[in-house]
Amino acid sequence: MELSIDPRHLAGWILICAIVGYVWMIHGIMLYALPDPFFTPDSGDYLHGALSYYFGGRLDIPIVRGLTYPLFLAAILRRTGPFEAVLFIQHLLAIFTAMLAAGIHSLLNPRRPLMTMALFMVVAIAPRALLLSHSILSECLFATLQMAALYAFIGAVHKNRPSWAVLGGGLTALALNTRPFALAILAAMGLLWLGYHRSSRIQKVLAAFMIGFFVMEAPFLIANRVARGFWGNEKVGAFYLFGNLAEYLDVTKVHDPSLRLKLAPFYTPEAKPRLRDKAWVRYAPEGPAVTLQNDPRWGAHLDDVFSLLGWQAFWNRPWKAGRDVIRLMISFLAVESMAPEIAQVEPKEVTLQQSIDEYYKFTAAHPAARLLLKFQPKQAQAYFQRVNAYHFFPFDGDNAFWLPAYFLAFLSYFLAVPAFLAGIALLAWAPRCRLPVQLFITILLGQGFLAAAGGTSMRRYGVPMEPLFFLLFFLGISHALRRFSLPRPL
Repeated sequence: MELSIDPRHLAGWILICAIVGYVWMIHGIMLYALPDPFFTPDSGDYLHGALSYYFGGRLDIPIVRGLTYPLFLAAILRRTGPFEAVLFIQHLLAIFTAMLAAGIHSLLNPRRPLMTMALFMVVAIAPRALLLSHSILSECLFATLQMAALYAFIGAVHKNRPSWAVLGGGLTALALNTRPFALAILAAMGLLWLGYHRSSRIQKVLAAFMIGFFVMEAPFLIANRVARGFWGNEKVGAFYLFGNLAEYLDVTKVHDPSLRLKLAPFYTPEAKPRLRDKAWVRYAPEGPAVTLQNDPRWGAHLDDVFSLLGWQAFWNRPWKAGRDVIRLMISFLAVESMAPEIAQVEPKEVTLQQSIDEYYKFTAAHPAARLLLKFQPKQAQAYFQRVNAYHFFPFDGDNAFWLPAYFLAFLSYFLAVPAFLAGIALLAWAPRCRLPVQLFITILLGQGFLAAAGGTSMRRYGVPMEPLFFLLFFLGISHALRRFSLPRPL
């Protein structure tokens, strides 16, 4: 059988091949130029159990982290050794996330293949997503699980295949045990259940989704109860709740006399202004959270103590607390989730010397784990020179090869508000897209609320949200072209 290509489509095929090749080269060169991952203080929590398991100990995962990502690391490290395999798989996941976003666009708008490929490229080489796929942090895996769950659910709705929804529910359970931001997906599904209560087809798909979720979630709940002593996925929410609302607590209303006495020095007129610094409240050695953590009287039920104090603070000043959350949520969605910094995950967290130093801190119990690095602290300068030769640090645009990625950093910064506007327009213009767009907007709002309710708007929290912003933006452009009868792309 002879293969023939229509000359009218040849330019389109060449462009598609160029986009795919460019994406693979970007990720391949990054893997070659940076053989070691980036480490941040949070990386230690994920690697704690994985390294213990790697050296023959038990898989002891801190209760402030879900199980999925530490298990992911432990499985790869135990099988392969050094970090190259982890990085290779995470870069594949980043590309797969882009493929899933493009797949959703194709499901909703099948007649715009060039727009679909553009979306694939934008998601695959978005600078912050590139950087996090090279870091020991859970955002890369979470983004893939989230997009896979949404693709399965939307495919189930549009193709009337409830079995896909079961898969989507199971993937959502894995995502929830990776990062608590997956709660926004469950909240969105609940709202869809209410909004489409008259559609038996949608209700059937939603029921299948929840069956898949509970089937996958049950083993995690049992494992956490048996191995870590609590029901749930992780125990970090109460800590952040207290850290966010501590300034509104009326310490005189705390019922436990010993707890009231312990907290009293932080609520004197002279000391109380420090409580507005949420990072100080949570992490400073002299701050209230660390003070309570270091007191053995509350060690066994510290999560309950933080939860009690946090809710007491909220109900003491509900309007002010709510106002702060809404302000932080708007700031996070409009700015922080699509931050302009090109090579930043967090300020000062990705410099090479600090990255290696962080790894040495949390491998003190397993010094042999330091041999998993290709570059040691004394080689940090040589490592930096190697990185700088490829114009990775930062993406400064000096090399024309990086100009598309450099441009995307600025594009993403201005994208959040247009994406929401595009989503609102789609609700009116595109009935086929109405349910997915409602789903995407609800998830974005929910994850923005979760970031704000925790009293933090770390820029990397917005990285798994970027594919949804890009999806809304590209869907809006595609339907605008159709509505206003502009020439169709190739």
